[in-house]
Amino acid sequence: MIVLTSNPIKTGRRELNLTADELCVRLNQILGSNKTKVDVSCWESSKHKPNQETIFALAKVFNKNPVTFYKAVQDHFQAWNQYFKKE
Repeated sequence: MIVLTSNPIKTGRRELNLTADELCVRLNQILGSNKTKVDVSCWESSKHKPNQETIFALAKVFNKNPVTFYKAVQDHFQAWNQYFKKE
């Protein structure tokens, strides 16, 4: 049985009451990149998984243990991939 978990990225953003744009500003400050709200939307809808560097930056923004957060993201996307392969 495949257990679909809530998306830890979406949960983290909502816990801090951040908009996707506000999350991007914080991420871009940490990463020195140009993430957009489209990127955040793709991560939150489980269409694309962020890379490892971005996951650790998200953990920093959300004030989460980076190893625990990384595992939660990995587990979430693995479950979603398994779910959609069955259909």
